[in-house]
Amino acid sequence: MRIEVCGPLNATMRPPGSKSLTQRALLMASLARGETIIKGGLLCHDTCHLMEALKRLGVKIRESQDAITVVGTDGKLGRASGEIHLGDNGTGLRFLATALCLAEGDYKLTGSMRLCQRPMGPLLDALVKLGAHVRSERGDGCAPILIKANGSLRGGPVSLQASQSSQFASSLLICGPYMREGLFLELQGEAVSVPYLNITLEMMKKFGAETSGDLHSGLRVVGRKGYEGRLVEIEPDISSGSYFLAASALCGGRVRIEGVGKASLQPDMRICRILERMGSNVTLGDSWIEVEGGLMEGEDLVFDLRDCPDLAPTVAVLGAARRGKTAIVNVPHLRYKESDRIAQVASELRKVGARVEELSDGMIVEGGSLHGAKIDAHGDHRIAMSFAILGLRVPGMEIQDPECVAKSYPGFWQDLRSISSP
Repeated sequence: MRIEVCGPLNATMRPPGSKSLTQRALLMASLARGETIIKGGLLCHDTCHLMEALKRLGVKIRESQDAITVVGTDGKLGRASGEIHLGDNGTGLRFLATALCLAEGDYKLTGSMRLCQRPMGPLLDALVKLGAHVRSERGDGCAPILIKANGSLRGGPVSLQASQSSQFASSLLICGPYMREGLFLELQGEAVSVPYLNITLEMMKKFGAETSGDLHSGLRVVGRKGYEGRLVEIEPDISSGSYFLAASALCGGRVRIEGVGKASLQPDMRICRILERMGSNVTLGDSWIEVEGGLMEGEDLVFDLRDCPDLAPTVAVLGAARRGKTAIVNVPHLRYKESDRIAQVASELRKVGARVEELSDGMIVEGGSLHGAKIDAHGDHRIAMSFAILGLRVPGMEIQDPECVAKSYPGFWQDLRSISSP
């Protein structure tokens, strides 16, 4: 995919629904009593892999143009022994590892080669303590995961190492209302991506779960309570919208995204503060965000992205386009994403002429005289989209394997053309 340089932008667009919210809603709706209608949900590779797995477990899911309808199982996922393949869906892997313990049968939970390299050990250890029969097939704490399920999970108190992924905690919390003894979850270590736990808890409350406590003293979920089907509105994905807001900073001009605003709990709302620090003007409304772009030159900047690691590739390409150093820190968990995002983003930035120092927990990017290059996205949707917006400013940029964006944003290339066309 060759990217065409454009001048200052003047665009309004609406990103697709939040992937994080859609996947949480799908699993809770599948466990709930009655019918749930999910409006604005995202249909992409990740969510489709999750839906196919849930259908195999007896969940009735119907997709239409404007909604996903889910008929829940009242916590009684069906018997569907065998292999469940989740592609590259790391969230789905973590979420289903717990949910399958509520089903019946023997399961092998697996996915792509990269998915089977992503860590699962802390979650598996916690599940064993909660009464599950679950293990890593290779004994390395990664998928394939073998699960022997008997239709219930004891639950109770458990400590969880949360320094690698918040998805481990979200997986346990989502299934807590169906554990016989409920769940009391204590987080050990310095938890990453904490805002994602907040959106998990908020969605659980919408479905009727009873929770108490906090991340410091421990989180309690009342067991045997279950969820009730409901109407769920999924707001647009600010992670997807962040590329277009950043494009305004790179190219100048104005970009507005609609459907998500200042009250959103999505962690990647942090892009607004980042763009302000980098020199853009950002205005937040109740249901829209507008950026008038610009990049500050010369000043060294440091961004701690522990709670919003998906923004790191975007911040890195912004740093490459400005004079001065841009440090991205506190994101060692980036090495366990769809690619090693520290190593691969650094490698691709060097191709276009930026100076990059790779750190154990991030990178320092120093902009220079940039030029186009053939960008290897390493199968990572966020690398492909980040370098695509850099190509709106830097001539000669080509993205190899452009189809990888379908993991989270199938319509990305169409939307990119729409905002950059004269």
